Amino acid sequence: MESDPLMVYFKNIRNELEKEGSLRLSVRTYIKSFNYPQDIARFGPPPLNAKAFFMGDHLGGSGWEVVLPDGSTRKYYINLPSDIGTVSLHFPQSPKYHLGKRIEDNSIETMSRAYLNYLNMLVREAKEKFE
Repeated sequence: MESDPLMVYFKNIRNELEKEGSLRLSVRTYIKSFNYPQDIARFGPPPLNAKAFFMGDHLGGSGWEVVLPDGSTRKYYINLPSDIGTVSLHFPQSPKYHLGKRIEDNSIETMSRAYLNYLNMLVREAKEKFE
């Protein structure tokens, strides 16, 4: 595991999260086609006291900013239809290779799937060897 860049990266971000309590992430928003106001209407009426619509916040979400009675603002999230666009979270400074192959997509979803698949393979091999 220590020779694989992806495994080392996940160990390091685990340590970072454990020690610092936070993770650095980046958000990528790709808008395929957005026609205002027609596409906004697809989400139904805005929530009461909605002041703005957003796409791709720091959590990778989209939706409405809503003003609460005390004047504070909360987010009301919606699912962004894929024909409008996509939002994805990414690890910064992520490795370029895993198991000798180039990593083409450094989204958290893709890299986490590769990490978990690797761990599953190790467990499967250990069961076969020690059973």
